[in-house]
Amino acid sequence: MEVVERLARPELPGHRDCTGSRVANRKCYTTSEKPQAKSEKTRVARRKAQAVRRKAQGARRKAQAASRKRIHEASLLPQRGGRCRQAEGGRFSPTPPRAAAIAPRQTRALSCGMPPTLPPPLRIAVTGGIASGKTAVTQRFEALGVRVIDADIVSRELVEPGQAALTDIEARFGAHVLQADGRLDRRTLREIVFSDAQARRDLEAILHSRVRARLRADAEAATGPYVLLAIPLLAESTYPYDWLDRVLVVDVPREVQIARVMRRDGVTRAEAELSLAAQASRAARLALADDVIINDGAVDALDAIVARLHLHYLGLAAHAAAPAPAPAPRSLRS
Repeated sequence: MEVVERLARPELPGHRDCTGSRVANRKCYTTSEKPQAKSEKTRVARRKAQAVRRKAQGARRKAQAASRKRIHEASLLPQRGGRCRQAEGGRFSPTPPRAAAIAPRQTRALSCGMPPTLPPPLRIAVTGGIASGKTAVTQRFEALGVRVIDADIVSRELVEPGQAALTDIEARFGAHVLQADGRLDRRTLREIVFSDAQARRDLEAILHSRVRARLRADAEAATGPYVLLAIPLLAESTYPYDWLDRVLVVDVPREVQIARVMRRDGVTRAEAELSLAAQASRAARLALADDVIINDGAVDALDAIVARLHLHYLGLAAHAAAPAPAPAPRSLRS
């Protein structure tokens, strides 16, 4: 599989992304095939994936070495007047924020001889529509050793018996949304919120703030150069995710998406279209994107794409962890 990467030229203020809208400095990847012999394109994809994997390993070692060096130097700095010297710095953000809900966060580094701490990881959200291939993408990042925090798993844990969210759901929707063992009957609740917009908003009010708080806490406790947060409903959320550093959108053309839903769920085209209509539009998701994967080809093509993105994110994390340059000396006149 030959993987095509389309990037903006550095001298241009923007470029055409894979869907035709103009976005500055966005990285776009596609899994579409080219007419090529199967054995040959498999060999090409494998060689590219191996080469990128080797580069990623080298970049990871370089980022870890730079982080250790910075921590060691910080631990040797003395205190001044019993107070820490503080350096303010923002996260690396090569593209301007495209939505008020997504903005680069600020970090603070303390260098006063205190016990050194590792720099916080870069926090990258992965989102996409139904049947876009989000899980296939996050599984490949996990295979490279990246921590993935899944909002769907978090939401399931929050409605386990004894949790406050389950109590609120029962109070709002009634005891018939619970099974005999006291667990949530997901099918019954899904049928209710699918046909009732107000019920869906009430469920979101119960769950979304709790899910968002848990995601942030888990991301702050994570280690490594960067952490991925799989948030399928990021574009639909009315709550701000202003603590994210970057957004990766897994995109797919509408017709491919409908065909996948019909094949996966065994539903009619009309039912598949209803599922798509219940989500945010494709344009709304792309408006949040820093990076885009167009997943309209073979799933094996994702290996090389994820490996390249992994290398890219390691570079961003290393840049963000680098110490801020010292201010230039000023000349004073009497």
